[in-house]
Amino acid sequence: MQTHELKEYQRESLEKLAEFCDEVHRGIGRERRPVHDAFHAITGRNFLDVPQMPNVPYVCLRVPTGGGKTLIAAHAVGTIAKRLGRQDIALCLWVTPSTTIRDQTLNALKNREHPYHLALKERLGARPEVLTLEEAYYAANRHTLISRPVVIVTTIQSYRIDEPDNRRIYDDDGYLMDNFRDLPESLRHEIKEPDTGQVKMSLANVMKLRGPIVIMDEAHNARTRISFDSLARMGPLAVLELTATPIQEHDPANEVYASNVLHAVSALQLKREGMIKLPVDLESRENWLDVLSLTVEKRKMLAKRAAEWGKTSGRYVRPIALLQAQPRSRTRETHTVDKVKEALIEQLKLPAVSIRVATGDKDDLGAEDLSNPGCLVEYVITVDKLREGWDCPFAYVLGSVGNVATETAVEQLVGRILRMPQATPTGVPELDRAYAVVQSEDVARTAHNLADSMVHRCGFDEESVADVFRVRQRLETARVLFFSEIPVTAKPDLSALAPTVQAKVRFEPESSVIQVHQPLSRDDAQALRDALPSPADRAAVESYWQQEREVGTTPKLLDQYASRFAYRNWPSATVSVCSVLIPSSWTNSSGT
Repeated sequence: MQTHELKEYQRESLEKLAEFCDEVHRGIGRERRPVHDAFHAITGRNFLDVPQMPNVPYVCLRVPTGGGKTLIAAHAVGTIAKRLGRQDIALCLWVTPSTTIRDQTLNALKNREHPYHLALKERLGARPEVLTLEEAYYAANRHTLISRPVVIVTTIQSYRIDEPDNRRIYDDDGYLMDNFRDLPESLRHEIKEPDTGQVKMSLANVMKLRGPIVIMDEAHNARTRISFDSLARMGPLAVLELTATPIQEHDPANEVYASNVLHAVSALQLKREGMIKLPVDLESRENWLDVLSLTVEKRKMLAKRAAEWGKTSGRYVRPIALLQAQPRSRTRETHTVDKVKEALIEQLKLPAVSIRVATGDKDDLGAEDLSNPGCLVEYVITVDKLREGWDCPFAYVLGSVGNVATETAVEQLVGRILRMPQATPTGVPELDRAYAVVQSEDVARTAHNLADSMVHRCGFDEESVADVFRVRQRLETARVLFFSEIPVTAKPDLSALAPTVQAKVRFEPESSVIQVHQPLSRDDAQALRDALPSPADRAAVESYWQQEREVGTTPKLLDQYASRFAYRNWPSATVSVCSVLIPSSWTNSSGT
């Protein structure tokens, strides 16, 4: 396996990092340039010092969810080592936010055929030794550290000095003794204990002697005073944060420290590079069973498209739907995981073998490889989040009978359906976007809330988020149902259509039109067209389909629609609307 070819935005991020490292080295003699000056030269903004690590290059690359932060980080280690440290043999401390992410990252970095490992090797110029923190106590000897690059993968919690269980990293360890033999007095002075003047032969001091490159994955979890205190004990050469949501408020008086964002990637760049599925087609239903039914219908449509495409492309995709149930409640009836699963099996006739439950109490997924063609999973039911680190680019549809418009739900669930399979678009429009069906009486408001949360929780910028959601909605009042009309020249025989299509259309003989009460899929439109004998009528259906499927409803036009339907308070510039099904003659709830 070869290293993944970097996307343009990934190259830009690494180039900006390299420029910054070079700027730091533009000092006089052996003195490095002040980090403040180097950061301002690159960004035009002031550098925010971490008090515990003055003049340490502590910068952040902001990359939205699905942007390949780990691959960027793997390349960045060598960039920092060569451009900033002028090192051929580097030591890296790779910090993850949890044991789950640690294990995933560790397995990938240790795998000599994995793109992450190959990226480390390519940039460092040598094959790295990848260790857990526990392995480092025995393997981080002088011979290893001077003969090859070493990457130690751990969690934020493992080195916090306020945790008694983490003291080993700061304690004497005989296995590390040879790292401290024949040390120059200047180096011994740097690692002496301030209270005793003794030199501890600890792993923390081994790292301090080497000046590690620190990679902080999801760094917004580690910007506290105690985290900085702990990190300072390692004496880092540089610290690189990678996160979708860097801390932006800077208030040192209250121990709130903002990140120094060196470079920010937009979601539009990810979309252009085919990394994520956008836009998200968003529909709502007021009844929870209708939400489930439409979610199942969309997944089946996508599965059919994927099978057809797979025959010609040679690639395999099995679309998966995520279903968000509601938590149990003692005070009201809720649509729990068990009820959702029962409805899928009993009412929608889905095979139980295609359904998995993944909640805090139960995890049917385990270590199942969802990308395996032999895997039967098509539906995953959860509540507020999936297992941390769960990554399945086959996830295409989110069906929510809970409250999807919360920040946590957006981060954990909407973000799960955005990754593009194999980070490569299929070229099939239906397979290059994501889908969400929510239980909501006001889909426009839901879309606004979702878009707002995407900015704050998933790293999307204001410009990008305007193109995230395409709202498909059925506008209903107490007495009036709005619909689209297709004029035809002869009475069609709709009885031959599948029941699912018949439920969406109706022929009105008085006006000789086919009324469309629900959005038609491509297959629905094809079936309807084939049912019409007249070429002119078939052309009318095709014209309707081409017009209905286009994005071109502008926010300004949406304002005109919204003002007719009591959406006056909805901020209009946030969401793009795909199609609002309306009659040929306008009527509002007051009859005017």
